[in-house]
Amino acid sequence: MGVITTQTGKCKRCYTCIRNCPVKALTVEKGEAKILEEKCVSCGTCYKVCTQKAKNVENHCSIIRELLDSGANLTALVAPSFPASFYSINPKQTIHAIRELGFSKIVEVAYGAELVGRECKRMMESGEIHKPVIASPCPVVVSLIQKHYPKLIPHLAPVVSPLIAIGRYLRDIEKDDSIKVFIGPCIGKKEEIKDPAVEGIIDYVLTFRELKEMFRNSNIEPHTLTGTPFDPPVPGTGRIFPLMGGILKTGGFGTEILDPSIAIIEGRDSVMEFLNNFERHPPEQEFIDILYCDGCINGVEIDSPLSSLEKHKKVAKLVSETRHLNPSSLPEVDLVREYHDQKLLLHEPTDAELAEILRQMGKICPEDELNCGACGYMTCRNKARAVFHGFAEIEMCMPQLIRQLELSIAELKKSHEQLKLTQAELLQSEKLASLGQLSAGVAHELNNPLGGILLFANILQEAESKCNGDNIPEELKIIVKEATRCRNIVKGLLDFARQSKIQRTRVDINQIISDVVTMESRNTPENIKIVENVCSNCPQLSVDTVQIRQVFSNIVRNAVQAMPDGGVITISTQHRAETGKMVISVRDTGTGISEEHLSKLFTPFFTTKGTGKGTGLGLAICYGIIKMHRGAIEVESTPGEGTTFKILLPVESDDDFSRAI
Repeated sequence: MGVITTQTGKCKRCYTCIRNCPVKALTVEKGEAKILEEKCVSCGTCYKVCTQKAKNVENHCSIIRELLDSGANLTALVAPSFPASFYSINPKQTIHAIRELGFSKIVEVAYGAELVGRECKRMMESGEIHKPVIASPCPVVVSLIQKHYPKLIPHLAPVVSPLIAIGRYLRDIEKDDSIKVFIGPCIGKKEEIKDPAVEGIIDYVLTFRELKEMFRNSNIEPHTLTGTPFDPPVPGTGRIFPLMGGILKTGGFGTEILDPSIAIIEGRDSVMEFLNNFERHPPEQEFIDILYCDGCINGVEIDSPLSSLEKHKKVAKLVSETRHLNPSSLPEVDLVREYHDQKLLLHEPTDAELAEILRQMGKICPEDELNCGACGYMTCRNKARAVFHGFAEIEMCMPQLIRQLELSIAELKKSHEQLKLTQAELLQSEKLASLGQLSAGVAHELNNPLGGILLFANILQEAESKCNGDNIPEELKIIVKEATRCRNIVKGLLDFARQSKIQRTRVDINQIISDVVTMESRNTPENIKIVENVCSNCPQLSVDTVQIRQVFSNIVRNAVQAMPDGGVITISTQHRAETGKMVISVRDTGTGISEEHLSKLFTPFFTTKGTGKGTGLGLAICYGIIKMHRGAIEVESTPGEGTTFKILLPVESDDDFSRAI
């Protein structure tokens, strides 16, 4: 398991860790960004930027606590940047607090920096190393080169870090066999101690944040302690190591600010720029002092609110209290190490494979490649490569997700509107069904007595005509007229109630329209013109001819009545193959219908005509007939301009027709 891991369930698809990871050492699985140990350099950036606390760092606190409680012999190796973290107390109080935890010995890693500084100076002066030389104290830089830039290994100084140097000193010179625990601001050290080239020198790593946690758990309050010094060996200027150019100053070479033979590179962006450009533009300087963080005082686990200047001041104060060590007084320690190519070899996608992944991401043409970086990758093509290698998911593309979300919302809105329409139609159908049953009962009860009234009224009218000629009483005429109107209403009710079955036949809808126009034209005023605008080669429809003719006749009559001053009625047909519908439109240039009346048009007994001029059942009957044909009827109207009725009927195949009948 790697030093940094992802806690399942906490990752929230923000991809901040991927955006900030210098080597994209993460793979997304089911929306969660997990660490790729083979690519991870343990810089701690993902841990630092994760606001969801989804990244966990390997923690040795409990193991160390158990060892201390067992009485084991433990030595603490403290990084020289500690004054920047424990800024509110003096250095000796920090050392005293570490002793209170139970450590037998506390030494400064700064002494290892003295050894490394001298070794680097010797190496540069010998001329036996391939220049330019890249300094090796920073474990993140070493991991970057071994895992991602292995061609630079020949330039990496074959010298251990100050931590390993002090560890080897204690082991080889002082014959110290204690358990050694490094305490510092660097997560990368947790990986360094596992490197096969230096493994076994240092046993555990505590960050400054973890050390404070141990203080709290042990109820140790450093500010209440008197303070104790470090144990020997005592370093000199090696304490300056965590500051800019620390290794140069410690080794006593390249100390001039304008020295053209050295370069100082600090900070993630500067480091990555240097490594990316090294092969194309090799530096002219001979020695590169390089640290991934902006100095060790800004390490991921420095755990300090101080500014860089304030942290620099804290460390510089400790340095000012030390004496310079003569390099010749330092013991000879084996500081040589080797490096190995650890780069993860990946099969690169072909152009065609890359294009297909881009297509799935919605990137059809170069203009679609926004390179927004929202997914964590600088370019869409880098993201596509990560998808090919299994490190990323198609769904990570934010613009594509937004587009899909917009489409989904539009489809959902459309479905919602369709559902509302269907619900309205269902309510209307239920209402019409109830009214149909009521109408059938009422019509049945009224029809017989009404027939009798009309029969005897006509007999009386004939009798009066024989006796008095045309001098028939007005009251008798009114009885016959109103009884006839009631009979028509009853007939309408019966027609409305009988919409239960349809007798389907395959017909040419244009022929039905032509027949209706021929029949209705006989009773149409001369100032009204009926125009047919039908499509050619229309497919036949499976309909009840009698009922569909009734629908068209009813709508045409309504159109005629809506044009008292004349006008034009246009009947058109259109086959919409994409929807499988035949659309029949009946448009008039009449008075139009007000918006408040549109929603009531298909309600039984609703009419805009004057008293005695309509029953209000015609359009309700039309609505029922069309619904029985699994169709739809729509109306659009503008007052003063006219009205258009659209009837949509399904175009059925022969098989569908056979099943329907």
